[in-house]
Amino acid sequence: MQQKLEDYIRDHRDQLDIETPSEKLWDNIDGTLNRKTLSLWERYPLLKVAAAIVVIAVLGGVWYTFQERMPSTIEMTADLPPVDQPDSETDWKKAEEKYQDKILVLMQKIQQYPIEDDAQAKHILREVSQINVRMDDLKANMHPTEFDPDIAHEMLQLYQQKVHQLEILVDYLQHMKAG
Repeated sequence: MQQKLEDYIRDHRDQLDIETPSEKLWDNIDGTLNRKTLSLWERYPLLKVAAAIVVIAVLGGVWYTFQERMPSTIEMTADLPPVDQPDSETDWKKAEEKYQDKILVLMQKIQQYPIEDDAQAKHILREVSQINVRMDDLKANMHPTEFDPDIAHEMLQLYQQKVHQLEILVDYLQHMKAG
């Protein structure tokens, strides 16, 4: 059957080819074949600006919300009394031991409470962790043979802040348990 159709077309070709496409048709076909497809960004150049504005607005909102809900260590420790500068290494070691004892007692109290799912408790512990990092940096700068009263004073201030943060956490946990 196919062979018969091919034979018929071959035999009658001159009768079938009666129309010739115009040059305009070939130009239109050629123009559509070479046309580059524009991307969404190329078709709408203001879309980039709008996307950037949305991203900046979202990030700004997140930052603002975080800043408003989570007070900084400086705000939380602004009411602390000043720490006396130690006169000697012995004074410093006594003060450090006093703070370490307080920290130990507070940590034992904190361990009595479940804090895995408590965002506020985790935030306070992150603040304590930041204090620990600063303390580690200072300890790394302390010379074992030379007593530096300025570094010792700053260390005691950090101990005081750490105790204060842990006291806030204990009060918070006790309040949450009671409530």
